Amino acid sequence: MNQDMALRWVWKADRDFLLAAQLNETFSDMAAYHYQQAAEKYLKAFLSFHQVGLKKTHNIGTLALQASNIDPEFAKLVTVADVDAITEFATLFRYPNEEEVDFPDPAELQEAKNFCEAAKKMVLERITL
Repeated sequence: MNQDMALRWVWKADRDFLLAAQLNETFSDMAAYHYQQAAEKYLKAFLSFHQVGLKKTHNIGTLALQASNIDPEFAKLVTVADVDAITEFATLFRYPNEEEVDFPDPAELQEAKNFCEAAKKMVLERITL
């Protein structure tokens, strides 16, 4: 168990989550990015707590799958939202793109928030900080 590193991941995740909530609809592109980042960091906190070596990835589906190897309940996370779409929020709205998709629609933003909240709850119920 690596409690110290897990705590640091949660601290960073909480900051992303709070920032996303403040940005929410006014700056939905940045809110989507920070919800993705928060979800990623909550999952990395769980994996770090269980001393799973972390690889550089933004793929929250992959992280949830890794977490499900420790606790099968994490497999349910992939039913909360389209994890591939949320994973794309790590880069999709941060830079100009050829598809001219600069903002998530309200449903996509809500889905990212719901996933983040579910990941946060699941992680914080399972690790002791």
